[in-house]
Amino acid sequence: MQVRKKSDGTILAMKILKKRAIIARNQVEHTRAERKILQSLQHPFLMTLRYAFQSKEKLYFVLDYYQVRPCTARLCDPARRLTRPRPRPP
Repeated sequence: MQVRKKSDGTILAMKILKKRAIIARNQVEHTRAERKILQSLQHPFLMTLRYAFQSKEKLYFVLDYYQVRPCTARLCDPARRLTRPRPRPP
């Protein structure tokens, strides 16, 4: 889910997880590991966990939001298609 930070208008991504579903699928340790990994990541090309909080029924992870265009846009548009140099004959 895309959200906006009220203080400065920054767009962030919010991942919402239902606690019952995590427990039912036996994913408690996996979810804890995910939070720990996201929290420790510090790289310009990877999302950073900005906030994590919970309600009685859900967990919330707030991360950096990166708008990504599908690679297929370049492949489908002949004018923007990536070209590969052809090998020269020997």
